[in-house]
Parts: sequence; structure tokens; C-alpha cells
Amino acid sequence: QELRSGAVNVLITKDFSRCHRDYTQMGNYLECVFPFLNVRYISINDGYDSDDYKGTTSGMDVVLRNIIYESYSKDLSIKTRTAKIIMMKQGKYIGSFAPYGFQFHPTIRNRLAIDEESAAVVRRIFAAALDGMGGLSIARMLNDEKIPSPGEYFRMKHPGSNRFPKASGKNGWLPGAVLSILHQYEYTGAIVGGKRVKASLHEKRTVAQDTSDWIIFENAHDAIISKEDFDRVQEIIRQHSRPSRGQAHEYPLKGIL
Repeated sequence: QELRSGAVNVLITKDFSRCHRDYTQMGNYLECVFPFLNVRYISINDGYDSDDYKGTTSGMDVVLRNIIYESYSKDLSIKTRTAKIIMMKQGKYIGSFAPYGFQFHPTIRNRLAIDEESAAVVRRIFAAALDGMGGLSIARMLNDEKIPSPGEYFRMKHPGSNRFPKASGKNGWLPGAVLSILHQYEYTGAIVGGKRVKASLHEKRTVAQDTSDWIIFENAHDAIISKEDFDRVQEIIRQHSRPSRGQAHEYPLKGIL
């Protein structure tokens, strides 16, 4: 944004890959975007200065460097993902944050331990579901008792974190949060990995995987809910789920606005 406004007219990076990891896009920046914005670009390790190429193309060596950087990035991404899959299959938890009801084990790395304060809420939610209460009724019960929502509870435990920035007592529990907890198989003591994967190398967006592709390691940590109770709750949810009676309507600007 600063380059577009003219507030900054020189961009310096360690190498080309720190500017862009897609070699086709990097070429577009070098040949079109930076000259159009009248921006001088310098890549230190590559010995590149756009002032040396005014009125000419960057040359084949620059193109080859960008291709090599992208190939290296793809290879590194595959190796990192493979290492994570191996850890999941070994029953190690690799998430950045512990799920609601758990905390990181104080002495064992990549292991979860029960957080009794929030685990008690999880048990209440499952008990209510077993008694036939729906997600909306459970959410109202928890809000009436002023029990902090998962986001609010996380911010209470980690006051310096930027996660759940909008979580507050005003938001409270929502039916979606209750159903998310009721569907979380980790409460039976299992580690579940591979639920989502990156859409592509150059995107942060993730896509959901089919349940058959999930990596499940049983008895990885202490269970909050028994496997039998979890299965009974899933059956109750399936029985209560009804198909929508409304007709699907395709809006012409869906996904655009």
C-alpha cells in the first residue's frame, strides 16, 4: 500500500523468495508492477538492483533463480508436511493451541492434559446432550449461568494473546460452539489430525478433508468423555438433524460481494 501511494519508493529484501515465492508472479512484479509504480527493487543475496535493468528485461539468470526458489519452497513444504504427518501417526499433538477442555502437558512435549476447569463444562455439555437438550438450549443454559465461552476463557487464561480478539462476555455461548464441542473426537482421548489441508502452496486458505483421510491415534491422552457417551451423542444429533424445508436460492453476486 505504501508503494502504491508513493510513500515508499525502494523495496529491499534478503533474496527474491522473500518478495514472492511464485516465480511467475515475481517476474510480473519485476517486469511490470515495480516499473509502473516507479519503485526501485533490490535483492541483496542475488546481487539484483532494478536500476541496473532500466529499459531492459531482467535476464535469464533472474528467471532461473526465481524458479529454483519456488522449487525449494515446494520441496520444503512437502518435507514439513511429511514430518507433521509422522508426528500425528505417533500420537503427538502438533496444534499451536490446546483444544477447549485441555491444556499442554507440563512435562511431556506434544501431549495434552486435562484442564479440569474447562473439562467440567465439556462434561456438562455432553450430559445435557444425552438428556436430549439441543445446542440452542445448552447455549442458553451456559449463558444463564454466566459460564465463559471458549474464546473468553482462552483470553482469561492467556491475556497477552491476540487470539479470539472479539471474544467477550457479551458474545457468550452460541449453538455452533456447543455443536463443535459435541463433535470433537479428541475428548475421547484420541489425537485427530489432517482435518484440513492447505488449498495450495501459495495460499493460507485451508480446505476440509474427508473423514476417511483423517489421522486418528487412540488413547493419546486422558479422556474427558467416554467413547460410548460420545457415540451416543453423535447418534442423538443425527436423529435430531432435519433437512431444511426452504428452497435453495442462488444469488448472482454470491462470492463476489
